[in-house]
Amino acid sequence: MNFMSEQTITQKSRNFYEKYQFPGNRPIDHDGLVFMRRFYQSISKISGKENKIRVLDAGCGTGNTSISLAGQFKEIEFVGLDQSVASLNKAISNAKKKSLTNLTFRKWNLLKPIQSQEKFDLAFCLGVLHHTADMKKVMI
Repeated sequence: MNFMSEQTITQKSRNFYEKYQFPGNRPIDHDGLVFMRRFYQSISKISGKENKIRVLDAGCGTGNTSISLAGQFKEIEFVGLDQSVASLNKAISNAKKKSLTNLTFRKWNLLKPIQSQEKFDLAFCLGVLHHTADMKKVMI
């Protein structure tokens, strides 16, 4: 068998999403409402902590989920990471249209560790892991 390297898989995924940004601007559907309820339950368990709650959207794409959540939970800081500059540009543009100040987006390869001083209270990774060369590495 001839397997592609981690770098090749990452580059192919990046190239695809530079050309086809996902998920675009989809409205919240049934699955989104279920996710919103679960998110609220998770946040309720950690509310009241000393510092501002920080949430990571790993593989945020065009930022639909982060933008929706940031609009509903203005007291929470959201950070969206993605490797596609085209997707991030759409995310940044859409967040600016909604004047969201509790949300930032950054280019990042999820196969690389996040800086140790950067802490998050909650992280989610929706529809991303199957596009990576090493799912376990992303989760660590």
